[in-house]
Amino acid sequence: DAATRAAVVGDPTGDVLYGPMINERFAQSYEKYLGWIGPHHTTYGSTAIGRITAADPRQGFTGDAGNGLYYHPVIVDGLTRHDELFRHETFGPIIGVTSYGDFDEAIELANLPGYGLSSSIYTTDPKEAFAFRRGISAGMVSVNNSTSGAEAHLPFGGNGRSGNGSR
Repeated sequence: DAATRAAVVGDPTGDVLYGPMINERFAQSYEKYLGWIGPHHTTYGSTAIGRITAADPRQGFTGDAGNGLYYHPVIVDGLTRHDELFRHETFGPIIGVTSYGDFDEAIELANLPGYGLSSSIYTTDPKEAFAFRRGISAGMVSVNNSTSGAEAHLPFGGNGRSGNGSR
């Protein structure tokens, strides 16, 4: 929550985490995802949800809210396997958090939506790392490393419904 609240959003020519949506189509998709946030969810990451405007400002924002499709980032906690945010691949400054009971349930939940471009596990147990690789359905698997920045160059499709469609 604190890191997301502190992230600088704004003019992409500056030192920011992210800038505006590329066009109206992406903004509309993002607004659809925001509509999937339900009363059983808890949100973190910003002082507001939705578009950054004069009425809904973001602390540390460096852009011109009236000249771009800027959106507050949001962390959505409390997702269940039945939630739209859980079952669909979303893009934009939104991330869902789901709790699990044990390692096997974590693998089951990770595979359930049917997306599998890239995955990662953080562990000090080599047996868990190999069990994760055997159980996860993803085109790329990282151990103790993030999934961003490690993408193979095209053509790459991942597993399931992920990627660009070229297998």
